[in-house]
Amino acid sequence: MVRLLLNSIQSIGLWLSSSTPSFPVSGDQVSILHHPDEFHQTLIDLCSQAKRRISLVSLYLGVGEKEQKLVNAIQFRSQIVGSSLKIKVLLDAVRGSRGETKTSRTMVLPLLKENPSSQVALFHSPKLKGILHTLLPTRYNELIGLQHIKLYIIDDTVIMSGANLSHDYFTNRQDRYVIVRNCGQLADFFDGLVDILCDMSLQLDDSNKTTFPKRSYHPYEGNSTLYISELQRRIDSYYKSHVNSSRKLEESDTWIFPTVEIPFCGINYDSELTTKLLESVPENSKILLASGYFNLTEQLAQAILLSKSECNLLMAHPSANGFYLSAGFSQHIPAMYTAISREFFDKVEAAKQSDRVKLYEYIRKGWTFHGKGLWITLPNETWPQLTVVGSSNFGIRSRHRDLESQIIIVTDNAKLRKELYLEQQKLFEFGHPVNRAVFYEVDRQIPKWINQFLWIFKNFL
Repeated sequence: MVRLLLNSIQSIGLWLSSSTPSFPVSGDQVSILHHPDEFHQTLIDLCSQAKRRISLVSLYLGVGEKEQKLVNAIQFRSQIVGSSLKIKVLLDAVRGSRGETKTSRTMVLPLLKENPSSQVALFHSPKLKGILHTLLPTRYNELIGLQHIKLYIIDDTVIMSGANLSHDYFTNRQDRYVIVRNCGQLADFFDGLVDILCDMSLQLDDSNKTTFPKRSYHPYEGNSTLYISELQRRIDSYYKSHVNSSRKLEESDTWIFPTVEIPFCGINYDSELTTKLLESVPENSKILLASGYFNLTEQLAQAILLSKSECNLLMAHPSANGFYLSAGFSQHIPAMYTAISREFFDKVEAAKQSDRVKLYEYIRKGWTFHGKGLWITLPNETWPQLTVVGSSNFGIRSRHRDLESQIIIVTDNAKLRKELYLEQQKLFEFGHPVNRAVFYEVDRQIPKWINQFLWIFKNFL
């Protein structure tokens, strides 16, 4: 069935098998979490039992009690296992340094002080350099580009998610969390990818200072061209070295294909593959796409508008947007996303596709929505056979600014397909249909200045 699925998506099947790393697993090894608290507790449980490695990759680590519990669990396990437990933490250099007295950096200092096998790396976008690096204030400098991957490896277990390591993501910010257990090959692949990114990042020491190895290149000092070239070479070489086109898809009921996106290096495996998937979905299939920050690339938008399948798109209502009621300029961001969703709604109507393409907004009292992903169900089927999960919002920012990584899961395992169906049902349970009247509601009015400059704002959202 897996072979049949790939053949039915004619434009992508060969690309997957010949150009993308692939890892066979049993669908029984894959499980799905539904609640932020489950995500938090699972991380603590796995880290508390780790024997060889803990690799945490996130935009940032929060500074509250729940975050401290996670750090404590790692610290306690490190004291038991000793230096044979390799600990790696990769965060964004800018976001991970935000704060006055407590920051992501200060949270992980105990790990560095107690375990000589610990490493904390802070990835710094080479696009944030020169006058931008000097003059852009905190928060605004994050617009240029971020390390946005959310990947958690404990021994041979991989958790792929869109969730960061902070209180909201452990409490009431809905995301997705897919666990692949006992798959050493997949864990090794991602850990090797993390090693490269860590080596090309600033290194944090136990006195909370950062250094970069003495090399002929640097992420933001001097000419960053050499840095970008070297990162591109290493990632591209590593990714392609794991392609094994001789594998037969009939060998397993489930296959996992990892993707990566590093826009400033010209590495766009993730966005290219996602576009091809949507362009190749068979007629009369069902497509569900979720994005916490809905701002589709032109390629994805066109693929949806030209598709011959039912498409349901889930996005955050302004009240469920992570920037809702925030301070400063960012308080206007929910309105910008409303403008973007209205623009797409207009395109759907203009293309006379309203009966096939439907928009929904996630509304849940006291919750924000950060979920992202894609589910594809073939014609005459009830449960999905394919899902995409990871850090990308399928938007312009993901395509042009941030580091992203996802996994594509193709499966014929009945248990896993039922789980995927349940997952999408739970998310869309809070989805309220969007119609033209929504954009005329009093609290949804968009300031004229946002409409006038939306073409600029879209490049950073």
